[in-house]
Amino acid sequence: MFSVWKPRSHKSRLAWSAAAMVGLVSAPLFAAIVLLIQAQGMNSLEHELRRTAVNALSRPLSQFDYEEFRRDNPDIEVAIFDERDDTVQGASSLVEDPTEGLERLPGKIVYGIRREDRIVVFRIGTRPVDNAARHAAFLLAALWPVLVAAAGAIGYWAASSSFRPLEHLAQQAMEASVVGSMVRLDTQDEAEFRHFTDQLNVLLERIGEASRREERFAEDAAHELRTPLATMQTRLEGLLLRERSPKEYRDAAESLLQETERMIRIVEMLLESAGRPAAERAACDGARVVSLAAERWRPKMREHGLELAWNAQPLSVGASEEEFSTIVDNLLSNAFKYARTSVRVRLAEEDGRALLSVQDDGPGIPAAFRTQLFDRFFRLDPSRSRSSGGSGIGLAIVRRLVEGRGGSIAVEDGPGASFLVRLPLASHPSGSDGGP
Repeated sequence: MFSVWKPRSHKSRLAWSAAAMVGLVSAPLFAAIVLLIQAQGMNSLEHELRRTAVNALSRPLSQFDYEEFRRDNPDIEVAIFDERDDTVQGASSLVEDPTEGLERLPGKIVYGIRREDRIVVFRIGTRPVDNAARHAAFLLAALWPVLVAAAGAIGYWAASSSFRPLEHLAQQAMEASVVGSMVRLDTQDEAEFRHFTDQLNVLLERIGEASRREERFAEDAAHELRTPLATMQTRLEGLLLRERSPKEYRDAAESLLQETERMIRIVEMLLESAGRPAAERAACDGARVVSLAAERWRPKMREHGLELAWNAQPLSVGASEEEFSTIVDNLLSNAFKYARTSVRVRLAEEDGRALLSVQDDGPGIPAAFRTQLFDRFFRLDPSRSRSSGGSGIGLAIVRRLVEGRGGSIAVEDGPGASFLVRLPLASHPSGSDGGP
């Protein structure tokens, strides 16, 4: 197996990319320059050879002076070939195969002109042009690695400058993590990275808010479970102080069972509040859910002298049975805590939606607290003992479930408090109503 080495950092990759690009572009460019130098040199030699030949033969051939021509044009050789008697005047090597016209041969250019049954051949060497092209090739070959290295260095410098704002942000983030506080990041770049920094700050603010909510959640949940655990501990310690009668053990077991059930309810509410999003479509028999919930709560309310009455029209509510049951149970639980004598539940259709109304005749809810009423762990009286089972998240669960199904929840003044839940409708099954 062969492995290809790759630069690790982005700056190194950009530097290598710049060097490779310059190298790939400059290599054929330099080759083209050498070929262009050679082509221009050859064209210049051809032009010079033609011009010299035309000037030399501007007079009659009988007046052509070979020695004078050689003195005036030392770089050009000439030979005159007479086809009548195969005689040669001048450089005989030029007329081994005398032809008319221009011809490029290795190391030379030959130009033949017919005059008076004779062929005059001119030859010029291409060594100066070949040497110039060769020197240019050597120079460019030596320049190529320097140019590639310079491109890589410039690319690395440019990449370092581009990433400097990110390094500044990383340094700020590291300092913030060491200090342990949430800070707002700032960039030295006002153009490319400003939008990125703003979005990153938005994300960090959301993370910070989520972290703070999680801390509050953990603190309140721990406090919520502390009371039943302390009660259980006290009961168990009391049982161990001395021998007890069977009835006392039974009473203690029932008390521990109640505290255990209370902790289970707390955990279930916490899990329900942090549950998964609602499914896309769901439907349940709203009247049946209201009736079952009322039957569950009626004995407990009777024990405390409360009257529970309900009336439910035959509506199919756009929520699952579990969701709607949780909504009704939490609203009844809230009404049970504050009602003085009665609780009224009603399910009806209004403006094409299902309207659930749960009303108690308690002290009502001050207007100043209504915006906080559905926040997690909010209670109207923070000094109130939680031994009654209130965890402060029931209404938050209701709001999340209702809004997850495209509904709304509001609270109105009445006598007491009246909670109004509006949910989409699906169809119309059977209804029910009941009372004490």
